[in-house]
Amino acid sequence: MISDKPETRVIADDSIYHASYLPQVRLEEHHVRQLVEVIIRDSSSSRRIAKMCRSLWNASYKIGLSDQLFGFDTATGEAVIELLRTYMYTRFDCEVYLRKILLESGEMARMDAEYARKRAKQQRRRK
Repeated sequence: MISDKPETRVIADDSIYHASYLPQVRLEEHHVRQLVEVIIRDSSSSRRIAKMCRSLWNASYKIGLSDQLFGFDTATGEAVIELLRTYMYTRFDCEVYLRKILLESGEMARMDAEYARKRAKQQRRRK
């Protein structure tokens, strides 16, 4: 629900925040590309970023940011920070970016495959 006044924004819980209180969020296409490229490489950094994106996508938050954000190069670190800022301040807008990152990197297919394996395993146990 968006207010008629351009200087206010109505958030999901109907609290009204003045636009000047919201920090400017600037997740851009080059941030998304950077994260996709890092996830595609199979490294410890790619696994940490994939885990973080999965947690944000599933709203499970099983990540310790102090552990997950350590040791990235400057461009990757900036992209991760902008992703988190976008998620914190405009969560619904961030889902578009998360979906794009997960789909283009192949992480969404891996999540679906893991879910299917777990579900098949649970069904075998029930029989």
